[in-house]
Amino acid sequence: MTNDATVLQTLQQITNWGILTTDVDLTVTSANAWFQANTGRPADQIVGRNLLEVFPELAARKLDDRYRQVLTGGTVVLSQRLHGYLFSMTSRISQGQVTSMQQSAQIAPLLNDGQVVGTLTVVEDVTERVQLETGLRERAAQLAMADQRKNEFLAMLAHELRNPLAPIESAVQILRLKGSHIEEVLWAGEVIGRQVQQMTRLVNDLLDVSRITTGKINLHTERVELQRLVETATEISRPVIESHRHRFDVVIDPQPVWLNGDLPRLVQALSNILNNAAKYTPHGGSISLTAGRENAEVVIRVRDSGVGIPAAMLPRVFDLFTQVDRSIDRSEGGLGIGLTLVRKVMELHAGSVQVFSEGTDRGSEFVLRLPALPAEETAAQKQSSGSNRSSTATPRNIVVVDDNVDCAKSLAVLLKTLGNTTRIAFSGTQALEMIGNDPPDMVFMDIGLPEMNGHEVARRLRKNARLDRCHLVAISGYGQETDIQTSVEAGFDCHLVKPMTLENLLELLNRLPAAR
Repeated sequence: MTNDATVLQTLQQITNWGILTTDVDLTVTSANAWFQANTGRPADQIVGRNLLEVFPELAARKLDDRYRQVLTGGTVVLSQRLHGYLFSMTSRISQGQVTSMQQSAQIAPLLNDGQVVGTLTVVEDVTERVQLETGLRERAAQLAMADQRKNEFLAMLAHELRNPLAPIESAVQILRLKGSHIEEVLWAGEVIGRQVQQMTRLVNDLLDVSRITTGKINLHTERVELQRLVETATEISRPVIESHRHRFDVVIDPQPVWLNGDLPRLVQALSNILNNAAKYTPHGGSISLTAGRENAEVVIRVRDSGVGIPAAMLPRVFDLFTQVDRSIDRSEGGLGIGLTLVRKVMELHAGSVQVFSEGTDRGSEFVLRLPALPAEETAAQKQSSGSNRSSTATPRNIVVVDDNVDCAKSLAVLLKTLGNTTRIAFSGTQALEMIGNDPPDMVFMDIGLPEMNGHEVARRLRKNARLDRCHLVAISGYGQETDIQTSVEAGFDCHLVKPMTLENLLELLNRLPAAR
């Protein structure tokens, strides 16, 4: 009994949990100070009385069965998630607020020489923990909703940006196909084409920013000539370099050097390096780019005479959102994702990027390394990959449906230049009438039409047996998996994302048969 008294005295001193004991008849034998205080019942109102009489809510909630289970030798754990509470109590939480106490509890048998002589109940107040978890769940839900709205906004923004890019791309292709003997016109068309391609890829990045951090960037690889890569990247970065009045020297290996990669991604990576060099080099400084083959690698080195990078920052410059305050115009620092993207692109190409600097005001050097293709790769192989750029073998009767006049007319002219007959409808209603009266071979239809969207138009067209031989092609500024699936379910044969390149159109026109 002395040991029992010592144990009970120890239990009385516990201030974090409620402790209650009973005998085998569930008569209360003790309750510690915590339990008395939180139930509002002193010991003389509890001890010596039957537990279920003192706390009738136990039987009302059928928790008396749990005590009978314990008296047979079992142990019961009551979680807050399933039961909420064991005894009806209140709890004081932050700022003195009083609320119903949430509890976790454990009921165990009291043993004497292996025989059950009673029960021991331990109650813990988990109200603050529950409220914290609830707050975290609500915050997580809010963040998820914010993320969803962000994705919806980016998708809408990308759609709105793609609309003006589409007619520009079509106009460029028309200039190329029509040809010109004026050198400046040819040059201007090539410049616009490359810039539209780069803008298109940047717009696509808006749809899934997480790809930058997770490495989920889809590559579209092809044989790339080093000179083309360097010239395209320098063309993009030259306005920034010239605006800072830098001397810019470029040296490229005179021998053809080839690599396998995603040209727009590689261009983006290299132009980020060049833009970085321009921003952090004082006006009138110098930037040099050398590119060539070194053994089995393509190596591109960008060196500047700028403000340099402190030694402590060198290991961190490729981390996301890292910005090195290098004293020059802090507003030019950007978002801190450019160099992270460079590293990701290099890694996806089985390459690497390194940075070197001797310290503040000593300039910097970035070195990009990529696997080189065998030296026998020739310019003829490059040309053969683009040999299918002329016109389609089978002229078609095509209807273009788009409420954006520039988009509709430019695509129609491009398709006509490729040898097809084209008509234009600027609304779903007009399209249904035009196509129903004179069924075409193909329809290129924008999804975001007013009054009746492209999906509804497609569903109605598919109900017309006369149009069984007609190919329906969705064109849209939206290009996520769900957008494509929705188009297919509406009856479209395929889904193209604005702006469509000439390669996209030729591949599609040659792939789809002349008759269904």
